[in-house]
Amino acid sequence: MHPNSSWVRGPAFLYQSEEGWPKRELPLANTTEALRIHLLLHEVKGSDILVEPGRFSKWTVLVRTMACVLRFVSNCRRNVAGLPIEVLRATNKQAKLLKLRKRASIRRPLQQSEYQQAELFLLKMAQVENFIDELTVLKRNRNRPTNQWITIEKSSPLYKLTPLLDESGLIRMEGRVERADFLPFDLRFPAILPNNHRITWFIVQHYHERSGHGYRQAVKNELRQLYYIPHVDAVVQKVSSSCVWCKVHRSRPQVPRMAPLPVQRLTPNLRPFSFVGVDYLGPFDVTVGRRTGKRWIALFTCLVTRAVHLEVAHGLTTQSCLMAVYRFVGRRGWTCEFFSDNGTNLRGASKEVLEVVRRIGDDCSDQITNARTKWTFNPSATPHMGGVWEGFVRSVKEMLSALDDGRRVTDEILQTTIVEAEDIINSRPLTYVTQQREKAEALTPNHFLRGTSLNQPCAGSPVVPVVPDQCYQTGKQRDPPFLCSAPNSNIKRSQIIDSNEAERTKVWPKAPRDAFQRSQQLANVMWERWIKEYVPSLNQRTKWFGETRPLKSGDLVYVVEGNSRKCWIRGVVEEPIVSGDGRVRQAWVRTKSGRFKRATAKLAVMDIQEGNSEPDSTPGTGLRAGKCSGHTGYVTAASLHA
Repeated sequence: MHPNSSWVRGPAFLYQSEEGWPKRELPLANTTEALRIHLLLHEVKGSDILVEPGRFSKWTVLVRTMACVLRFVSNCRRNVAGLPIEVLRATNKQAKLLKLRKRASIRRPLQQSEYQQAELFLLKMAQVENFIDELTVLKRNRNRPTNQWITIEKSSPLYKLTPLLDESGLIRMEGRVERADFLPFDLRFPAILPNNHRITWFIVQHYHERSGHGYRQAVKNELRQLYYIPHVDAVVQKVSSSCVWCKVHRSRPQVPRMAPLPVQRLTPNLRPFSFVGVDYLGPFDVTVGRRTGKRWIALFTCLVTRAVHLEVAHGLTTQSCLMAVYRFVGRRGWTCEFFSDNGTNLRGASKEVLEVVRRIGDDCSDQITNARTKWTFNPSATPHMGGVWEGFVRSVKEMLSALDDGRRVTDEILQTTIVEAEDIINSRPLTYVTQQREKAEALTPNHFLRGTSLNQPCAGSPVVPVVPDQCYQTGKQRDPPFLCSAPNSNIKRSQIIDSNEAERTKVWPKAPRDAFQRSQQLANVMWERWIKEYVPSLNQRTKWFGETRPLKSGDLVYVVEGNSRKCWIRGVVEEPIVSGDGRVRQAWVRTKSGRFKRATAKLAVMDIQEGNSEPDSTPGTGLRAGKCSGHTGYVTAASLHA
């Protein structure tokens, strides 16, 4: 290539000044483009909307109304032809109008053919509103040979169903069992219905009610005999979950998240039985002379240490309960607060206990201070709120069954048996029992009652220890008294005493000579173990983890009474009771029998204020949007009490 070539030197205007450069006009930034609009119009003659389905609530009522409309159209034609009209049983007003007009009429009820014609008209109306394009293609293919058929678009919901148009103009699915002539025609060629139309909703609801609001599989089986509904499982489930009858008769109590433990169960460094739960169990048959009597057992349990105290009650009266409380108080001391179920005998006892304690405080104010006792009752029929003592009721029954030798029981035998059962239950471990012998023994309620678990001499440390000299280690440092083993025990001393001198010195400092201080020191150690080992086991919830809708004033509820729903009564929530954590676990309910306080676990809310949630009636392509009046079924408290 020549060095003076324009390919090497470039164009000549580059060697000139910029004013001499050629100017090029750029196109405008906002250039308008010519857009061609392609509009495809097609006309489809479908079924006229003679009845608005949104004004009805049942399929049978809609079909009968449609049949009456078609009867009216037929009568108009018969009137023009001079034939007598067909009428149903007329009301008094309609009879007067017929007499005034002097028209010939024939009384004739609606026939089966008219019902079938009405159902066919409604099905075609649902298909026209949702499958307008598919219906257009099928009508064009009706008069064409097979090799000239227009194919339905792949985006259509009916593409994989191979639809066909029957003689009456209804879209059906052409399946693979068309040659099974022994099967019904509707089963071989089921009618295709949209899953979001109100007419489809009414049909599914009709079969749901006809099946007794029962199994969904039975409803789907009945529907598949006549219709093909896309996503029929979801439609059936939605109809069943929105049914008012199912909401009322299948409502269940919704329990809120498990509440935190009350402070009465988490207060350490108090005397055992400072906070007590009370319950009854029985009756038990005892032999009194030549007759047989009934005895009950009053169960007192400490809410903190979980210790148990049992007393025999000779009846379910206030006086008998009060005497059992007196015996308990005489042995364990007055408590700060009693907790119990809402029993009539316990309610009567609480009033008298409060009066007696108040009188003791007035007469002996120089000796006894703070002698006040509070009695708290749980709501009626709420055993889960008294789980602390309800669990012990079962344990006591099992223990009494194990100690029963099959012979006749007298009052003396029953008293001895419950004391043995009480000691065995109080010896149960509160924490995990380790398999390693060198570890300290598991904490039990008896450690807080008498300083040891087993009811044996030298098996542990008493509250005020009296320890012989041979139980001390030689040297300046001494072992804690509860490490002294029994004389006849097979456990060696080396297995009990911790070999780690530093750790032992850290946990067990040098015991003072004062026995009272030593007992206080041991009590502090037990409470430290209670906080470190037992309290963490109470932290995790075992059930009722999720949140529920809180009760509100005006909610219609079923008050659960007994195991059968026939025993449940209807009521209205008047005043929800908000607990400390902001959740509603109790409420005042008004029923026909009065006003009661019940727990949320015994109230089944009937969520029916909004009525049946029905699908929106969305018009199909090319049709005008008609206004549909939604039907909402409201249920009032007056109708529930009727």
